[in-house]
Amino acid sequence: MVVLSNNDGCVVARSPEARALGIPMGRRGFSAATWPANTRWWLCPATTPLRRSQRRLMAVLGRFAPRQEIYSIDECFLDLSGLEWLDPTAFCQATA
Repeated sequence: MVVLSNNDGCVVARSPEARALGIPMGRRGFSAATWPANTRWWLCPATTPLRRSQRRLMAVLGRFAPRQEIYSIDECFLDLSGLEWLDPTAFCQATA
């Protein structure tokens, strides 16, 4: 078994069996032609509810900064530039 990153589809975790097959960390998951013949793929059927939750979460986080870069289903970067009056540490602690 391997786990692929949500953002770029690269291997981020491997089972001992995947390691034994020589599948390296960082390998692109969507280049299926280079995977062993007995490879099986499973897709999470819960992606639709997860995406709905992600959209709600990112909408809330987006209200706190002028710019937002969504990195993955549960991560984003908020650009706080232009908010020089804001102490980022105090801001994060107050909104946590």
